Amino acid sequence: MTDFALSRRGLMQAGAIAGLAALPGAGAARRVFAGPRQPIGINLYVVAAEVRKDPAATLRALAAIGYREVETGLDAHDAATMARAITAAGMRCASLNLLPLPQRGGRSFADDAGLIAQDARTLGAHYVTSTLFLLPPGVEMRGLPGETVPAMLERVTGTMRADDWKRTADWLNQKGAALKRHGAALAYHNHNPELAPQGEANGLSILLEHTDPALVHFHMDAGWVVAAGHDPVTILRAYPGRFRLMHVKDIAPTHRVNTGLRAATTEVGSGIVDWPRVLAAARTAGVRHFAVEQEPPYTLPPLESAARSYAYLRDLDLGSAR
Repeated sequence: MTDFALSRRGLMQAGAIAGLAALPGAGAARRVFAGPRQPIGINLYVVAAEVRKDPAATLRALAAIGYREVETGLDAHDAATMARAITAAGMRCASLNLLPLPQRGGRSFADDAGLIAQDARTLGAHYVTSTLFLLPPGVEMRGLPGETVPAMLERVTGTMRADDWKRTADWLNQKGAALKRHGAALAYHNHNPELAPQGEANGLSILLEHTDPALVHFHMDAGWVVAAGHDPVTILRAYPGRFRLMHVKDIAPTHRVNTGLRAATTEVGSGIVDWPRVLAAARTAGVRHFAVEQEPPYTLPPLESAARSYAYLRDLDLGSAR
């Protein structure tokens, strides 16, 4: 994997957090998901089709597997409907996940911050996560005639330049301030275009350096970081305290490194990500919410994939983490 582009401040923080990890007791707990204080979560995106049809039954099925925490969008159902299903299943919501602009219907960051915060309160979620960056002016997620979806994604994400990432950072600061006034916290979720080089930096380092830590938290998708050929642990150690949530997504051995919004994923524990190492570093760096996620196409029914990922994480021993 390639090294993350770090600023001088990031390098100093990386050294500090590495020292903390070496202190006695830093890895005392062998299981990161031991007991109700650290539940295994899941992003309902994994079972989006099932949630659309019957949210209550889907949440009960996830609870029966063992999941106790979820992240959700509001594409198919309103906050009250989702809150009832989550509560009835004995689960809780960690994050309301929204796109910057409405692309699939439902709530988005184009809506009033007060309405967004109210939905988050209804769900019981402290965090509202932006799941995408702002595209450059005039650029849309639409294919050209005869263009395949992978080609479209590579073309569109390839238009991002350093100034576009700074524009996204400014937007995040504004949204974070607005949500904070209403009692909610903003987080930003990465994919792999954030790791494309931008001079001596990349999009993710620009976002981290140009956002106010009091207003903008980060939601690391460890799988997308690995999909870009980078090491999640390096980033976590460079920016302790900035990442509060994590998508636990595994990358298949067949994946080819890219920054064009493409990833071959698989059930957690059956891919190439070193989860004991990543999860130990995440916990030390301040991540407190972990949610399983997987990208389509699935080789198994989504609920079966979710069950396999849960079983791996439930039994994961962190004692050998490096």
